Amino acid sequence: MRRDEGDTFWRVEPGPRIIRIVRTAALYTSADEAGASYEALWQRVHALPFDRSRRAVLVDLRLGPQRSDPAFEEATREHRVRVFDGAGAGAVLVRTLSGKIQLVRHERQDQGYRTFDDEDEAVAFLEEALAGK
Repeated sequence: MRRDEGDTFWRVEPGPRIIRIVRTAALYTSADEAGASYEALWQRVHALPFDRSRRAVLVDLRLGPQRSDPAFEEATREHRVRVFDGAGAGAVLVRTLSGKIQLVRHERQDQGYRTFDDEDEAVAFLEEALAGK
C-alpha cells in the first residue's frame, strides 16, 4: 500500500503488519489546531482498507516538538487513544527520557498502547503482541 504523504503534522505509512504514524516537526499554533489535527489523523487511519485487528499501530513522535501545557493535553487527550482503536496492538515511540516519562503517564490513563524510546523494542513488542492473536 502506498505511503500516505499526510498533512503538515502527520504521515501515515501502512505496512504489512504495522501501521506507522509519524509526527512531523511542525508546531501547532493552538490547542484547537492540535485537536483538529488528531481528529483528521483518526479519520485517515480508520479509513485504511484492511482489518485493523490484524495490524499494530506505531506512533512515532520522535520528530515532534514536546508539549505538556494543560490546554494542549486536554485538546489531545481523547484523540491519543482513538488512533489505536481496533488495532491488534499499539506502541508510541519517543525521543527523550522526559518524553517517555510524560507518555508513560498518559499510557496509564489511556491503556491503549505501550511507550518506548527504542524503535527495535517497540517493533518487537508489536510483533509479539500480534503473534499472540
